[in-house]
Amino acid sequence: MSPFGELPCRKCGKLTRYDGVGILGATTVCKHCGCKKPHTLKGNPLFPYFLLFVGLLVFFLINPFDWDDDTSTFFLIASVFLFVWYKLFWPIHLFAWKSKRSKSKDEEEIKIPRGWGCLSYGLLFFGLLSLLIFCSESEIFSPDKWSSSQVGDYVFYLSGHEVTDGIDSVPLSPVDGNATKIGFVNRAEFPIHVRWLDHNGTLHYFTRLHQNYGDSTEAFVGQTWLVSDNNGTPLLYYIAEEETPDGARGSVNFTWD
Repeated sequence: MSPFGELPCRKCGKLTRYDGVGILGATTVCKHCGCKKPHTLKGNPLFPYFLLFVGLLVFFLINPFDWDDDTSTFFLIASVFLFVWYKLFWPIHLFAWKSKRSKSKDEEEIKIPRGWGCLSYGLLFFGLLSLLIFCSESEIFSPDKWSSSQVGDYVFYLSGHEVTDGIDSVPLSPVDGNATKIGFVNRAEFPIHVRWLDHNGTLHYFTRLHQNYGDSTEAFVGQTWLVSDNNGTPLLYYIAEEETPDGARGSVNFTWD
């Protein structure tokens, strides 16, 4: 007996023993219509999971959105948990619900065993929780991530200073300063990394921006911000400035020839 028992024949639709697909050397012949290759790859119960595995593998190899490891992990967990719940448990819940709603006296109500129910709801819960954490980590609903311009109309542009003698030539941030805000928009044709330099010379990571992506954050007056390329080479640094009386904040419109 095959591990999947019987599956519908591709020709007549009736159940017949499954032992693989014809292209892989299956020997089964449909006992109803005599079809020599009654099953196809699409009929394999594992085929959707194979597609999910291949799709996720290709997606993570390409990483088109440049997600970090934590964001990618939560996306993977959410995808697998929710997909498995949808393929395995949702049909069971739907069938039980339909039997409960049925008005036929001859049809017995189907009840899901408590163990299966706990497993189903646990899988769904952790899948949705992982999805929420993924949305939070990736800031997928943040306007800054999808806008090609800095959020808000009240900005003034900060002047960049080229880093010519390495990181040691970049001025350190003061110990403290008045609170302000700073924004960055990447107009270069390559991704950039944004960090800030504290008074001890330690770099603190803020974000990575693709072309025409923007982001903003809290800062303090005099704080030094450094823009680097994908190789970690520092390109320009900026000094955060105080907001104007009318609320305009300092913004970096990064370009590079």
